[in-house]
Amino acid sequence: MIRVYLDWNIFTYLKQRKDSEELYKSIYSLIGSNNNKLLFSYSLAHLYDLKRGFSKNEKTKEHTYRDLEFLQEISQSHCLYEDCMEKKVIPSIINPTEYFNQISKDKTLEEFDFDELFSGDSNELKGLWRKYGALLKAIPSGINVEQFDSCF
Repeated sequence: MIRVYLDWNIFTYLKQRKDSEELYKSIYSLIGSNNNKLLFSYSLAHLYDLKRGFSKNEKTKEHTYRDLEFLQEISQSHCLYEDCMEKKVIPSIINPTEYFNQISKDKTLEEFDFDELFSGDSNELKGLWRKYGALLKAIPSGINVEQFDSCF
């Protein structure tokens, strides 16, 4: 099978226009009729795109879950995720809604206020940089953050 990775904008246009514009109807039809030859994958990046506006209100939450259902329809749960430690991308079967719910529970970056990073006196700034360093160490990025210890 050929693995196909589409940008989130393509998923959005397909979902919004699958019943109206001829181009998107034909692409949507092509995807459906070739699901035995083509494998459409999603990634964590797609889920973070959806997470950006998720908690604003109930209407946005409903819209996000409809988007996740559409993502499931196209991808059939085929997910690509990056193992930063191993420096490789790993294909897996993960339901997009379940994966989204899992990452939505992580509030690490939401609790870290970047506006405060550059305000206040130098002791506060040093404290914030230490927190930022701890945050960077906690995120599996494949970058050796230890080399920056003197900065934090």
